[in-house]
Amino acid sequence: MKLLPFSILPALLLLAACSSEPSQADLQAAVQKAVDRQNESMQSMVGGVLDMPKFALNGVEKLSCTSSRDKPGYVCDIRLDITRPLVGRTVDQATARFIKTDQGWEQMEP
Repeated sequence: MKLLPFSILPALLLLAACSSEPSQADLQAAVQKAVDRQNESMQSMVGGVLDMPKFALNGVEKLSCTSSRDKPGYVCDIRLDITRPLVGRTVDQATARFIKTDQGWEQMEP
């Protein structure tokens, strides 16, 4: 049995880590970033004059993830527990695409 040189082993481990799908914690963080962007966008629409009601993410449950066939990243089915302005708290199932960036996982359109 031939042993891999020590310089190749870390590169292979890094490659394996990059190819894994997002964890539930990764999905939670990515969706939270998207919710924060939505809240900032709504606030900027009124020029910061009014204190707009905000979306509040209560939880994300990972149901499944598969590697995207035609775009980078993973397409994941998630259960989203969110409080929306004027609507209140709801729990919905959604599908979103997630890509890994230098800043962590990001939510994209599927």
